[in-house]
Amino acid sequence: MDLNDIGSVSDTTEIELYDIRTQTVIYNDDETPMTIVLHGPYSSKQKRIRDQQQNRRIKRSQRTGGKLTLTAEELYEDQTKMIVACIESWNIQMSGEKLPCNEENIRTILEKFKWIREQIEFAMEDGAAFLTN
Repeated sequence: MDLNDIGSVSDTTEIELYDIRTQTVIYNDDETPMTIVLHGPYSSKQKRIRDQQQNRRIKRSQRTGGKLTLTAEELYEDQTKMIVACIESWNIQMSGEKLPCNEENIRTILEKFKWIREQIEFAMEDGAAFLTN
């Protein structure tokens, strides 16, 4: 085996959304699967956001003598910001219409459909999903 046989890293991958009740792919009315293109753990975009968040925390702890207090709400919002920044595009229909991929709509989907958020979080951390042959 050679490391080159494993594949190279891709910045993005496309995931298909699935119905958590049936484990089947969800389709739009035009019969295309509902998909989301995500930046992964090896992408410069995700690294930049992660570094910004960590640098903010480091600066905050330096102002408080090394003591850093974070709330669950702050961590949740940081993760939400990471997801919003890492969604490149999507093919999603809601209320009978294609939904534009923008921050407002992403936040709406994440809040209204927690099970989609879970699928996105899982995919964003799945390094194997971002390998290409």
